[in-house]
Amino acid sequence: MPLVMTLRPGDEFYVGDTKLSVLRIDAPHHVVIRRVGGQDFTINDTRGTEVLPDVFMAVGMRTQPAMARVTIEAPRSLLVLRSEKYLAGKNPTDGPTQ
Repeated sequence: MPLVMTLRPGDEFYVGDTKLSVLRIDAPHHVVIRRVGGQDFTINDTRGTEVLPDVFMAVGMRTQPAMARVTIEAPRSLLVLRSEKYLAGKNPTDGPTQ
C-alpha cells in the first residue's frame, strides 16, 4: 500500500537519504517533483513515475488548490519522511546541555 503525503510547492521530503521537493503544481493532476542535485519529474494521476530505483510516485485527488496529494510506493527498507523529521533524526538531542 502506498504512502500518501499532502504537499505544497516548496515542501521537501526524503526517500531514504535522497532529498526531493515539490517544485510546482501545474494542474489538478500534474505535479513537478525535483530530486535535489538531479532532475525534475512530472507526476500525474494516470500512472506511477519512477523517481528513484523502485520508487514510484503519482498524484491523487486534490482537496485544496494549492496542495497536492502525492502517493509514494517504495520498498519497506526505505524511510519516507518530511524534511523536518528527517533532519531531526540526523541531529538528535541527548537532553539538556551542561
